[in-house]
Amino acid sequence: MNSALLTADSRVTYLAWSANNGKAAVVAYDTNTGHLRWQSYVDDQITDLALTQGWLYVAKAGGESMVSAYAASSGLLRWQDHPGTPAAPFKALALAVGGNQLFVGGSALHPLHESSSNFLVRAYTLGGKLLWADDVPTQALYGAQIESIGWSGGFAVMSGTSGRLTQPYYSNYWQVQADSAPSVRASSSRAQSELP
Repeated sequence: MNSALLTADSRVTYLAWSANNGKAAVVAYDTNTGHLRWQSYVDDQITDLALTQGWLYVAKAGGESMVSAYAASSGLLRWQDHPGTPAAPFKALALAVGGNQLFVGGSALHPLHESSSNFLVRAYTLGGKLLWADDVPTQALYGAQIESIGWSGGFAVMSGTSGRLTQPYYSNYWQVQADSAPSVRASSSRAQSELP
């Protein structure tokens, strides 16, 4: 097993795991009895879970989809987003919910005009409509990615790593970014700081 994630409410416990062979599963158990409620298998590594308002959101780092949304009670797949392609991969590494929006952080690679991956943040309605996306270019030789994301005071706040091209060479440093997040907008405003 490569990774395991867990989230729960008062009635159901949700477990996701990814195997070394690229297969993964999301499983829901009755919290009181331990009985299986539903399960779903995917061909991508599962990287994060978020549970809110009857939805279970699953972040993925692979090729099938970047994020999937399930009806938490039944396991019915309600929507998923496929922004990347095998030639231009996108991956989700972190999820956050706030202001009736789902925020997905990760990375994107556009190989026709970039040599390394960029920071990527996408905001959706809980029902799956894309509100805005921020694909932040990087000059880092070894790419960049959002590794954690949260919601605070009307902002999606995220941090991630980027390969450094100054001394010490090839090490990582943290980059922190905040995107304002009104309910509908076409683009994000960004404040950014770099920590040594």
